[in-house]
Amino acid sequence: MARITDAQVKELRRQLQGSSSLQRAALKTGMDRKSAAKYREGKMPRERRAARDWRTRLDPLAVVWAEVQAELERAPGLQAVKYESQEGVGRIVFVRPSHPHLKIDIKLTTPVQLRRIVAVRKLLQMTSKELALLCDANVIFGLGSVLPSYDLSTEDVFTVHFVKQFAWTLLHGAYPLMHVRYGEPSIRVAGFPEDEFLRGVRRVFPGLGDEAVNRLRTIALTVSGQPHGCMLVITGDAKGEAERLKAQCTVVEPFPLTDSFIPMLTAIDGSILVDTEGICHAVGVILDGKASEKCSSERGSRYNSAVRYVCEGSNRIAVVKSEDGAISLLPESPPAETTIAT
Repeated sequence: MARITDAQVKELRRQLQGSSSLQRAALKTGMDRKSAAKYREGKMPRERRAARDWRTRLDPLAVVWAEVQAELERAPGLQAVKYESQEGVGRIVFVRPSHPHLKIDIKLTTPVQLRRIVAVRKLLQMTSKELALLCDANVIFGLGSVLPSYDLSTEDVFTVHFVKQFAWTLLHGAYPLMHVRYGEPSIRVAGFPEDEFLRGVRRVFPGLGDEAVNRLRTIALTVSGQPHGCMLVITGDAKGEAERLKAQCTVVEPFPLTDSFIPMLTAIDGSILVDTEGICHAVGVILDGKASEKCSSERGSRYNSAVRYVCEGSNRIAVVKSEDGAISLLPESPPAETTIAT
């Protein structure tokens, strides 16, 4: 079971200060009634846990961290440099040339120094899903791939995946270790946070049935998978909101939103507006709302307009897909804590 977080307890107590019963407050904050009763007063969850100052396993990056750190310092340059107006998208695998589970498809007769940013950026253009640049932390020595026989427990092969300009991910095998976006590192990587979405839906719309929740999940997953920036808004009063915002959107006859419609509906500016049953009421919606302290000058207009809109109502959820591939859910759900072994 996921740990109860401080954020959940703060929201629980805020709900209890209002008119919510303990049961309703527990549902809204994603915890059971027993946990809600335990945390309705007293110390916060973090204050009740004993601090751990020991490692549960060896640090897998200890041996190669100097190499990884050097790449982290070079990465901003690789992200910024375009090749014939195209963004730098591709992979660099950090591996020793003699690795037994490495397949070298193309070997460079003259390896390219990693510090030669423009030259490396040009080589990055040749990478694909099958082929990555191969680097020993100092030079690019070829293109190839890691064989399926690679044993992850050896932890001696790492990949830097350039997702988009100013966005990249450090991986071990298929497992992301860190995501960096505009120079800001995070262990929360790009991708659709399904568990967080489901918690958010059940918290904002507590009476919604499983069938409707799964329908919304499918819609949100498809929207987040579009190759461009777009947005989905779910509200319990989609019909009323479509009417209220009719001057700044395209109102449609309500219809079930399916995967086949989403690519064309997200091709225009603005949000798709659906109700809790996944019925679409408007497209190209330009959202409104008052300025909020939750807005961020580091984020774009799409994200900030979603923040303002969601902050104006209690029964609204927004899924925002940014141009750089990052996905944001609003309002932010109290996260389920996990323990990361170090």
